[in-house]
Amino acid sequence: MAVEVVINSVIGYDPAAGIDATQSALIVDGELLLSGNYGGGSPAHGDVIDFHDARITSGSIPRKVEIFQYKAAGAMPAHYTFLYAFGTDASDGELTVIDTTTGLEITQGAAYPTSLTVGIGSPPADPGIRFRAWFAKFI
Repeated sequence: MAVEVVINSVIGYDPAAGIDATQSALIVDGELLLSGNYGGGSPAHGDVIDFHDARITSGSIPRKVEIFQYKAAGAMPAHYTFLYAFGTDASDGELTVIDTTTGLEITQGAAYPTSLTVGIGSPPADPGIRFRAWFAKFI
């Protein structure tokens, strides 16, 4: 697997703090560490993202996943868009990476571009690919 999920925090239920106004969501923040080659070739479209973790107590697929670059002010962002394709459970969704200069998915089986393989750190390093995922509670 070429995508490692690192969970930085799981926001618990705390409606008084405005964290979960609907009282029905588990919100998970983390980073994606990209390495190796992208996807496994046709017909796959990306790399598997496995959200199985003891801190994610939901048994359902994520309701929503946002994947974004975490950039320092003044730093040039990498020219990619990140999408999450839902799977059948929390262990088999996929990360799809689109090159915004061409509008096409990056090449299946090719090495990840160097501009995407640097992790986060302290202070954040480029590009710092982060995610926020919403899971249904009590399911």
